[in-house]
Amino acid sequence: GLIMVFATLSGASFNPARELGPRIVCACLGFDMQKVVLASLPVYIVAQITGGIVGVYLAGVFNKKE
Repeated sequence: GLIMVFATLSGASFNPARELGPRIVCACLGFDMQKVVLASLPVYIVAQITGGIVGVYLAGVFNKKE
């Protein structure tokens, strides 16, 4: 659902593995690293780590056995 809306507007993907491959190829082909490779890559890395931490916290909150 969301990827159908946002990908056509921004060219983004929600899968960091799918996003990283084309960036590596562009870097190998000589494109500007700052514009192509490093522009939004930290967002994908930080979002994955933050999502994991929040998911573990929420699982602990909702799965407490009393």
